Amino acid sequence: GNMCGTATLENDLITFQMNKKFDIYVHGAGDVLSSVIIGELFRGKNIQQAAQSAVDFVAECIEVSIAGGYDPRFGLFIERVISKLIPTK
Repeated sequence: GNMCGTATLENDLITFQMNKKFDIYVHGAGDVLSSVIIGELFRGKNIQQAAQSAVDFVAECIEVSIAGGYDPRFGLFIERVISKLIPTK
């Protein structure tokens, strides 16, 4: 398929959080994903919301990395996207 993401389990309910699939392997994408999930949970989101935010963030980081010609072997180019994790008032 053309989608990729993660699954969460809460109260015996499995849900999927999806975004666009990329046909490249990016080192550290899982680390970024899990870090954003934890951060979003600490900000009060539920597991499904936190996981979707993380999946969306990683997808955007991959898009920015590809567009900038950044070598995916060196991880995600998160510096261009990380400000989107800052809560807006």
